[in-house]
Amino acid sequence: MKSEKKRRSLAWRLFRLLLRWALALGVLALLVGIGGFYYAYDKYGRDLPDISILENYRPAETTKILASDGTVIATLYQENRVWAPLEKVSPWVVPALLATEDSRYFEHRGVDPVGIARVLFNTAVTGEVREGASTITMQLARNVFPLSEVNWERKIREIFLSLEIDKRYSKEKILELYLNQVYFGAGAYGIHSAAQVYFQKAPAELSLAESALIAGLIQAPSRFNPLESPERAFHRQNEVLGRMLAVGSITQQQHDEAVAERETWKFEVGEDQRTLAMDKYPYFTSYVIQELANRYSEDELYRGGLTIVTTLDRALQDYAQAVLTEEVYALSWELRVDSGALVLLENESGYIKTMVGGLGWSKENQFNRAFQTRRQPGSSFKPATYGAALEMGFTPESKINDQKVTYQDGSPGGWSPNNSDGKFLGVITLREALRGSRNVPAVKILDSVGVEKVIDLGYRMGIRASIPSNLSIALGAIDASPLEMAEFYSVIANRGVRVSPTVIKVVKNSEGVVLEDRRKSGGRRVIQENTALALVSMLSDAVRAGTGTNAQVEGWPIAGKTGTTDSFRDAWFCGISPYFTLTVWVGNDDNSPMYRSYGGDLPATVFRRVMTFALKDMPPKDFPTYQPPDSSPDLLQKGEEVSPSPSASPEETPAEVEPVEEETEEVPEETEGEFVPPEGKSYLLPETLDQSEGGTEFIVSQPAGSVPEVKVTPAPLPDDFSSPGGIEEQSGQFIEQNSQAPPATRVVLPPE
Repeated sequence: MKSEKKRRSLAWRLFRLLLRWALALGVLALLVGIGGFYYAYDKYGRDLPDISILENYRPAETTKILASDGTVIATLYQENRVWAPLEKVSPWVVPALLATEDSRYFEHRGVDPVGIARVLFNTAVTGEVREGASTITMQLARNVFPLSEVNWERKIREIFLSLEIDKRYSKEKILELYLNQVYFGAGAYGIHSAAQVYFQKAPAELSLAESALIAGLIQAPSRFNPLESPERAFHRQNEVLGRMLAVGSITQQQHDEAVAERETWKFEVGEDQRTLAMDKYPYFTSYVIQELANRYSEDELYRGGLTIVTTLDRALQDYAQAVLTEEVYALSWELRVDSGALVLLENESGYIKTMVGGLGWSKENQFNRAFQTRRQPGSSFKPATYGAALEMGFTPESKINDQKVTYQDGSPGGWSPNNSDGKFLGVITLREALRGSRNVPAVKILDSVGVEKVIDLGYRMGIRASIPSNLSIALGAIDASPLEMAEFYSVIANRGVRVSPTVIKVVKNSEGVVLEDRRKSGGRRVIQENTALALVSMLSDAVRAGTGTNAQVEGWPIAGKTGTTDSFRDAWFCGISPYFTLTVWVGNDDNSPMYRSYGGDLPATVFRRVMTFALKDMPPKDFPTYQPPDSSPDLLQKGEEVSPSPSASPEETPAEVEPVEEETEEVPEETEGEFVPPEGKSYLLPETLDQSEGGTEFIVSQPAGSVPEVKVTPAPLPDDFSSPGGIEEQSGQFIEQNSQAPPATRVVLPPE
């Protein structure tokens, strides 16, 4: 009995000794732990990133470009992301996320000691790391605040950062930040983009099965991407659903229904939907980006989450692209033509409803001919010459003598412009001259009203490239894009008011605040209203009975002008209806000649078809009525024989008018690129006109004895290309003459 008590006493003393040692070691461990914590905090926890930025944190978001009907037609992004508030996310997403990524999320304080202990134990037993201990808060800290340290040092700083985040923000706020930050594969950043990319729906509409699949992607987005590997994605989905069942988030029935649901899914294997970019309407959206880039930074465009409502009419764009491609391909062999472009504007608003910049957009050919190329418009620019005459008081019924004239340009015998039919009609009205696209009257009008006035009017109406100061501009020897010509003609349609073309209606930032609203933007008057109405009247005749008859649209008034340049290198039709302005160009990208391709043929046909489609749902409307003045001064030079044209009344006798003298102005030095004169300013090269019986002689103005600042040389003669034009015998159709640019004068500035 004694020995028994002795053994118990010894055991008790040993127990108390061990207990004291354990307590001592525990206290020591605690002190070491506290000391270690403060040491680690002092070294790694004091210089942490400022987490207050999470108050209003918005990661880079996707910019959306919308058609006028609200359909998304393009996205711009560096990271495809659209912010989704937590309340607009499916109630199945968070349970699926927590079950697979952080099941104790609502129990820990940003760092899970139990999870860390479990990982350490399993690693010690198995000898390898099979799972991570990062919580959702730690993952958020890692994504938002990338740390430069590596391995365990970064982990320690991550822990301190996560503790701070959890202390300052609610669990719900952290979840919202995480779901909008994390990458889900296939270019989708955030839950909103993931729902769109994989299931084409809003995040609030995701089912249990869909939520489980998306939540499972976070572990390895590329490996489990259902677009690439549906089998792997479904296996991972099974794991997520199993975890949800194990932690009690769902019932067995819900689990089984979710597994069965995926049998109805169909992913297109290998298709990565991250690049909506410009695939749908590339010609239009490339110009949208071009216009926006002038007002917004690259960061705002590609990371700002802007919503851009454009002017695009999708149905009209589809139709116009199809028509242009079909018509050009149909005649490609016969006319030797390989390219084309068109632009359609809404007159009053300047909205670009359609822009087709070629026959097909590809990786190899992304050239947008609607605004990136400038070609000679030929006779379609003649309204500038006639408009300048109308601005000076002449009228459509003013008379001009269509007869031979010679201009001394320094070449032997001078230069005499020709009409393509080789004939001269004598005295005709300006209306008749424009309707028949006569060359000689156009040059004579330009010579009379002054080159600088036509140049100035061209700039005011929308031409942006430098216009040469010589008589060749009467025949369209300038450079202009289809977009510029559309703006030019829209001034005529708008009664002389210039409304800048735009593809933008509204721009909003990611918060929905309107940054730009162009729905009520107005224009400014650049020519007199009666000038514009007179041009509408004259150009209507050109479509009714002139070179543009192929452009007639049944039941609608149409006004417009054809354009055909030297050797058939370019063919145009530019025209207006009461609602829209449309310009069509066809040619070859290498500027090689086509085979007898007139503006009144292929371009006018495309115009008719596209304009017919554009007007099909519009209410009837007519052009405003032109009221001619009581008198019509003529552009007849002294001594010219008054002989009425075949269409004129025998009783009509034109009155004589004094020739208009040109003003002499200084010319700015030529620079590369576009040349746009200041508002209200026109430019003329330093030349005066000396009227003589032999024609108009260009004389350089310079002080006596001074060194000439410019050198005037004859321009090279145009290609000797015969283009008959006139009335075609078999069909009786009027074929436009092929306008050849005259040699005139070319001014060459000396080198600097």
